[in-house]
Amino acid sequence: MVQSIEEFEKDQNSKSDKLERIFLVGHSSGCAIANAVDVDLNVDADVALVALDGFMPSDGQLSRDDTQVWGAICAGQQSRNFPGNAKGRGRVFLATNCKKEWPLHFSMVNANASDANAGLVAGDLSQGYFNCRANLRFLNRFMELH
Repeated sequence: MVQSIEEFEKDQNSKSDKLERIFLVGHSSGCAIANAVDVDLNVDADVALVALDGFMPSDGQLSRDDTQVWGAICAGQQSRNFPGNAKGRGRVFLATNCKKEWPLHFSMVNANASDANAGLVAGDLSQGYFNCRANLRFLNRFMELH
């Protein structure tokens, strides 16, 4: 079901069994959308803003403990929007077989991205999700192992 932000807020804030944590995740330019939604979202839950090799969250967003800003490194090569320290919120995904610009960039969302994908290496961004295996590394910080 698709809801507007206002519908989601009303629904979430009226429930007795509310969500404890909401993840707003963006990749590349989608980080700008996640950052904007985060600014407007008004719910009674912890919101974890996650930027995957894309637009940097604002200083206010970076001041929150649950904000994560990820980039990838493979054999010394950094992803195209590598965030560095990001005011203490920077995280690094150690990719494999991704030394070229676009495979390394897509490794943040597709753990199977690699330099072996000639189309992606050549800049065909539709190939970024080829043989996709979701990279959910950002969740490890929040998951409890039983």
